[in-house]
Amino acid sequence: MYRNFRWWMSRLPAHSKAILWASTPHLAKDLRGVPGQEHIVPLGSFIHREFKSQSFALGFSAYSGSYTVVRQPVRQLKVAPGDSLEGQAFRNHASDTRYLTLRQIQKLGSVPARPLGAEFQSAKWGEVLDGILLFREEHPPTFSKQ
Repeated sequence: MYRNFRWWMSRLPAHSKAILWASTPHLAKDLRGVPGQEHIVPLGSFIHREFKSQSFALGFSAYSGSYTVVRQPVRQLKVAPGDSLEGQAFRNHASDTRYLTLRQIQKLGSVPARPLGAEFQSAKWGEVLDGILLFREEHPPTFSKQ
């Protein structure tokens, strides 16, 4: 993936900006502090290493809802516990979305969260992401039969 990224970047004018849209696990800047993910080296780690503060890893997660993947049934997400990153983000907030900055994420320390999948894992998420967009309720995509 990184070689593809570098190939595309080499075709852009100097000092161009690029936005990569991919799953949070692919674009995480470092997974070494996430239990069970320590040996995975995501694309985002290569980008972070090369571009340092000029790169930004944005993650996504949800407080509740449902999800699916191609050719599988819709599954319910467990409602986020109050001590989780998602639970704390929506405590005393009526909005449907929340954005947490790196500083806000770091302030939480090591907490359970699920930006890498449907299950909660405890980690220092500020080491994994630079910011996170949270949805109160996730909805699965509707797949076309074409």
